[in-house]
Amino acid sequence: MQIKTNRLLLIPLPVEQLALLIFDCRRLEAVLDCHYNGEPLENEFLQILKKQVAAATYYKTIYPEDYPFYTFWLLMKHDDRCIIGTACFKDRPNASGEVEIGYGLADIHQGFGYMAEAVSQMCQWAFAQENVRFVTAETDKENLASQHVLGRCGFVPYSKEQSETLWWRVAKAHYRSRK
Repeated sequence: MQIKTNRLLLIPLPVEQLALLIFDCRRLEAVLDCHYNGEPLENEFLQILKKQVAAATYYKTIYPEDYPFYTFWLLMKHDDRCIIGTACFKDRPNASGEVEIGYGLADIHQGFGYMAEAVSQMCQWAFAQENVRFVTAETDKENLASQHVLGRCGFVPYSKEQSETLWWRVAKAHYRSRK
C-alpha cells in the first residue's frame, strides 16, 4: 500500500522494512530504491522507532490488516526518491474512534509544505477507515511550525490544560467538508 500526493509518495513500512530503517538503513534504501535524508536516526527518535518495531511485531500477529496504524510511514519525494521525513499513527483507533498522528521532517526540508501535504493525505486515508471518527495530534506550545501544519489540515485546538503541549483534533465530518 502507498499513497501518492502531488509531490510525495507515502509508504507505510511493513515490520521488516521498519526494522531495516533502524538497523540497516542502507539496505532499506536499496529495497525501496531511494535515499534517506530524513530526521537523524539517533537519540530520542531512534528510541521511538525501536519501541515501534516491538509494537508492530506484536500487533502484526493480532491485527495484520491494521499495520498502517502501528508502523511508520516514509515521506518520499517523487522527483528524486529522497526520504525527507516520517509520519505515524500512534496506535489503532480507540473505542471513541480517535487515532493520534505524529510526524517529523528533516530541517532542510521544512518550510515547503511537504508535511501539510502528507498529514492531509494521511487523514484522508484514516477517515476512509470505518472505525475512525477523529484524528488527534499533540504539539509543543512553542512549535509554531507544527501548529501551522495542523491548522492547514483543518485541526483545531481542543485542550487548554496547563501543560507544555497543546492537543488538536479534526473530525471526520468536518474533514470531509473541507476543500
